[in-house]
Amino acid sequence: MMLNLNKRLLSTLIFVLGVLFIISLNYTFYHAALPANVYNYVSSLEKSTKPSTIVSSTPSTSLLTTSPGTNLHYEYDNGENDDGDDVKTLSKDGGNDWCSRVAGTRYLDDLASTWAVSCSNPHEKGIAGNAGARLICFQVHVEEEPDNFCVARDAVYIADTSSIPAKPISKEDLFPANGILPAGSGVSQRKKNARPSRPFKRHYDQPSTVDNDDYKSRVRRDSTPWGPSQKQWSLNCTVTQEWNSGVQAPYKFRSYFEGTGVGTQLRMFDMNLKEPGSIYNEEGKEGGKRCNGSIMLVKLEGGGNIWHTLMEVWSAALTLDALKKAKSAKERLFTINSREEEDQAETIWEGGNIKIYIQKNMQSEKEASPVFGLWKTITGDDVKDIAELKDGCYKSVILPLAGGGNPFWKDHWRGRDCEKSSLVEGFVEKVLKFYGVEGGASTAVTDSYTKKNSEEKVKIKIIGRKKNRKILHLVDYIKTLQNTFPDAEIEVTKLEELSITEQLRMIRNTEILIGVTGAGLTHTMFMRRDTAVIELTQPDPFVYFGFGNLARMIGVEYFAVGAQKGKDKSNVNWQEDNVLVDEQTFVSTVGKAIAIVKSRRPTPGWGDVN
Repeated sequence: MMLNLNKRLLSTLIFVLGVLFIISLNYTFYHAALPANVYNYVSSLEKSTKPSTIVSSTPSTSLLTTSPGTNLHYEYDNGENDDGDDVKTLSKDGGNDWCSRVAGTRYLDDLASTWAVSCSNPHEKGIAGNAGARLICFQVHVEEEPDNFCVARDAVYIADTSSIPAKPISKEDLFPANGILPAGSGVSQRKKNARPSRPFKRHYDQPSTVDNDDYKSRVRRDSTPWGPSQKQWSLNCTVTQEWNSGVQAPYKFRSYFEGTGVGTQLRMFDMNLKEPGSIYNEEGKEGGKRCNGSIMLVKLEGGGNIWHTLMEVWSAALTLDALKKAKSAKERLFTINSREEEDQAETIWEGGNIKIYIQKNMQSEKEASPVFGLWKTITGDDVKDIAELKDGCYKSVILPLAGGGNPFWKDHWRGRDCEKSSLVEGFVEKVLKFYGVEGGASTAVTDSYTKKNSEEKVKIKIIGRKKNRKILHLVDYIKTLQNTFPDAEIEVTKLEELSITEQLRMIRNTEILIGVTGAGLTHTMFMRRDTAVIELTQPDPFVYFGFGNLARMIGVEYFAVGAQKGKDKSNVNWQEDNVLVDEQTFVSTVGKAIAIVKSRRPTPGWGDVN
């Protein structure tokens, strides 16, 4: 018996040693297959023994470039593993599932079809006017936490709240815990892969309690009461338990930068059944008038950052695009008792029938943002300050997606290989057309810059910065570039000294754009197809894939050059620190960009007709 036991133990030991030998052999061959200088360009995280985080890629999807002909591409999948680890293996579909869900019209279809009646009047049947007040909220999933927007029907607005008694606001006041819950379960699930809205890697193995608390305080709303408030908006409805497609409870809605988002906007809505004779009369009318008109209420972040403004305008446009597709939600929201009401409902969400009112930061944004005028593209009219909104009852009040909820400002810690995005193309066309820049129609991002030929110098623009995130030794680097590439025309540009129209025209005439991670690289989305952008990034642990993802969607070649970490600096302040990149790496990357751009120019005589 002992002999048999010893044989089993010996067999097990031999099997284990064999497995370990095979693993070590694979490990050795994997690292031997990588370029000799690969570790000069990757962070400590990518130097781990997980081979799936570093893979070969075609030049069109490269994020970092090493030796000629070899590209590194960092990408994470869309799945969730049970151990909560944020480090992901390479997606088998190359991110195409994300691309199909987010980059095209499917995003709008999913958003339009995922909605819930969050507040309604149980006695509304057969009653006209404000007695039929409702709130419908829509939801979409791009990253771990969903994003929402809502539309209120027959909402009463009172600007002067001095006569309204103040009362505390709590999550129970908005919606009780047993009200609207995610479909299928009332049990809250443990959050996985939650990411703060900052471009930094987190502690992947086990986020600390401090990290988790900081994340919750910045991204999610506390469940404790928020303090007393006097509500300017009133809906004659109460919480309902009807839902469709699993929309979460409104008290769980996210809060974004500077307190923006529908979650914070709903704090100013009183949603309870009202007694006749208060602000409503017996016929369900306010002030003897029926509820009319459609408005959109927007909270701005302020500060004038061009990227932030673009995301806010774009989110408002996406909201209206989704509403135009939301036929079933519209039928549920509006009670149609006559042909006149049917006609009104048909056009109530058309841009020309909506007035936009800014609830917060309008003046500062108007003065600072170079693209504030784009708000006019949403409805055709200038936006107004909330102070200009008159008391009354409004048929439709839209609380749109926040700028921070824009799908193209989401999940930007993962590399994506989307080769096309109809949503990006449509928005770019709209912007270029509004500012009168050529190519603002269908040629915005679909046509190459055919005016160039192989003999002309490659036009390179380097974005200069006055205050922070300067490129150290830039003058020396430019001299080296000029000596190395006489076929290039290199210029440092100060975007803040140009009007937005001048900026866009310059970018449309640029073949290679170079800049440090920041608002200036927003112009990546306005570059022509077959051009290139080189992003100079802060050193580890900084990580941001947003501009690279965007570039690939519009056919722009993307390169990233990581900065060196200062010897005396233990932390990285990505918004303030100047960047120092290795000169040889920088010059080599510019050379590769020049070669790619020139190779994609039309050959002499192309398009000639004999």
